[in-house]
Amino acid sequence: MKKLIFLLSVFIGMMPIVVNADNTKNYNLDAKAGIAIDINSGKILYEKNSKQKLPVASVTKILSMYIVLEEINSGKLKWEDEVVISKNAYDLTLNENASNIYLDEGGKYTVRDLFDAAMIQSANSATIALAEKISGSEQKFVEKMRKTAKSFGVKDAKIVNSTGLNSEVLEEDSDSKNKKIDDNEFSARDVALISYYTLTRYPEILEVTKKTTETFDKGGSNEQELHTYNEMLKGMEYERKGVDGLKTGTTDSAGQCFVGTTYQDNYRIITVVLNASNSDTNPNARFEATNKLMDYVYGSWQSKKIVRKGHSLDGYKTIDVSNGNKDEVNVVAADDTRIVMPKKMAVKDLQITYKGNYSISAPIKKKQKLATLIVKEDDKLGYLIDNAEQAVNLVAKETIKVKGK
Repeated sequence: MKKLIFLLSVFIGMMPIVVNADNTKNYNLDAKAGIAIDINSGKILYEKNSKQKLPVASVTKILSMYIVLEEINSGKLKWEDEVVISKNAYDLTLNENASNIYLDEGGKYTVRDLFDAAMIQSANSATIALAEKISGSEQKFVEKMRKTAKSFGVKDAKIVNSTGLNSEVLEEDSDSKNKKIDDNEFSARDVALISYYTLTRYPEILEVTKKTTETFDKGGSNEQELHTYNEMLKGMEYERKGVDGLKTGTTDSAGQCFVGTTYQDNYRIITVVLNASNSDTNPNARFEATNKLMDYVYGSWQSKKIVRKGHSLDGYKTIDVSNGNKDEVNVVAADDTRIVMPKKMAVKDLQITYKGNYSISAPIKKKQKLATLIVKEDDKLGYLIDNAEQAVNLVAKETIKVKGK
């Protein structure tokens, strides 16, 4: 009878109450395309033309610097390693229309300094120097970028260089081997995917991207100050509390682009704005658009704790036990679990699916994982990653011994 009651509660719990959580219809991002996601679950919180391929300019550097972080974490590269500046990288420093820092041809700079220059001041010469250090040439590094992007699920992006510079700029550098290339093109979803994997695997990047200034080559012959282009950081014109990254990008073809990330109201989001409206007349169009997008997301969505560690969720309190000194075992959440959900939705409206056996044999140890609850909102926006899900692991609240022992 107990098992029947439990199965009935599970069945009831699995029946979703349909709530229209697609609350994007009344908001229109001031940009050609964009997206916002919850970084914890990959839940899409807003999107506009999110699958359209567009030039992204220096937003490209998120992918390039992901590869640098991957090389460092695998032990193939060290922060203190020196990088020798090639003629190719040096020549680019002379291009006044490309964001750069000055580097000596044949000069030596640390990986850390070049990484900081690429992410803080969007230095193209520093990016190419790192690409050449890792792969021997920028062309080979681009192949690595393509493979990495594909591993993220980015299937048809156009990647032609490591920096995001377009042919119009590169053609001014007569020695550039890349002068006939086109723009790098990604969709807002592509950019969100790359940013998601970068931040979830290497969150330490935020220690760099939150800086407004940094000294390059400190104590060296080329000591200079790096300055951020991210006007939403602390102390900047469009400062927003919680913003600590991630990357700007601007070219004539891409317009103003910005990938932002902020932690607010107990959850972190990633926002992508591609080709902000009025980029030609408003130098801060991308930050104004991002600020409005963040206001919209945090005004429409909430991070709701649905169960506390050591507590049960209604409908999922026990599992039958066979051959035990008790007929059932109490199950509780292994950890606190929060879900980002529309503010107009209640916890009871969430779609909960039970994964596990309805009966288990003794012995059972305390805190032993016994089942999982998959929690989703029933809406049209879905998740950034296929088969993404928010899980609540259920563990035994007590030890159950074998009957008679």
